[in-house]
Amino acid sequence: MASPTTSALFAASSTGFLLNISNPKMPIFYLALLPGVLGTRPLTVYDTVKVLVVVAGHVFLGYKAKTALADPNKIGILNRGAGARMVGAGVLVAGR
Repeated sequence: MASPTTSALFAASSTGFLLNISNPKMPIFYLALLPGVLGTRPLTVYDTVKVLVVVAGHVFLGYKAKTALADPNKIGILNRGAGARMVGAGVLVAGR
């Protein structure tokens, strides 16, 4: 598989950023989450870099998942695996 180009990564990250910013639940979630993760002290440049690195990692993983799931065979394997897990969960629940 070819490595992602800079323009493709920029397009994916800017699309994700705009989708998250336009959804009012995401900023509220981050505002609620950050004090628990980073504490109540003022944010530093280091804290901002840490958050940006984590978000960039999520963007990269999402891009890789999108390209990996473009193959219909891989989607079929994923669907069969998810179906098997659901059947297994149903059997466990029925067995109780």
